[in-house]
Amino acid sequence: MFEILRKIWQTGTVTKRQPLAEAAGKYRGKIELDAAKCNGCRDCVGICPSGALSGSSDRPQIIIEHHKCVFCGSCADNCEQRAIKMTNQCYLEAKDKQDLIARIEVSGEKCG
Repeated sequence: MFEILRKIWQTGTVTKRQPLAEAAGKYRGKIELDAAKCNGCRDCVGICPSGALSGSSDRPQIIIEHHKCVFCGSCADNCEQRAIKMTNQCYLEAKDKQDLIARIEVSGEKCG
C-alpha cells in the first residue's frame, strides 16, 4: 500500500486537460455543408444510415443533427456537388442537444 502511495506521489497529476490540438488529418469528425454548393437534392438525407441528416421537400433546408452522426462519411462520398465534407473537428460537446443541430438554408434548386 505504501509503495502505491509513493508511486502516486512521485507521478503527480496524471489527468490532463483536454488538448486544444486538432485531431489527426484523416480523422472523420463533424460534417460541414457548404450551402452555396448544395443544390438541395437531399441524396445525403437518403443515404445517411443514422438519420442525422433531414430535410423537407417544401423548404430548401438541410438539418444536420450532429449528435446522431456516426461519422461514416457516406453523405460526403455521395454528394455530387461536393457540398458536404468531413472535417477533423472532434470536439462536439454541448450542454444542450439543440446546440448540436444545424439548420442550413440551401440556395440551390432542387433536382429530381
